[in-house]
Amino acid sequence: MHFMDPKALAGLYVIGSSNVKLGVVESVYADIRSGQPQWAAVRSGLFGTDVSLIPLAKAECDSRSLRIPYSVQQVRDAPHRASGTVMSHKEEANLFRHYGIS
Repeated sequence: MHFMDPKALAGLYVIGSSNVKLGVVESVYADIRSGQPQWAAVRSGLFGTDVSLIPLAKAECDSRSLRIPYSVQQVRDAPHRASGTVMSHKEEANLFRHYGIS
């Protein structure tokens, strides 16, 4: 799905498979070449202390939520990283592999 404005995703609730609320979009990472949003950093956990990256390739959004086809466990098991920093090629490759994206 193509998102026109990455800032519009910030603050949306993230809903995973089985309609489970996973957290809130904290920030968005765009592809350097195209400028298109590619990953969302999702803040979750009891006190909102966990940040997980999720791919936006299969995501759908409306004005209130971002729906992704991944389970709570898939998101929890994803490689974690500090938000707000540039993602390395190795980190991105690990995330693609984890989510089964070629």
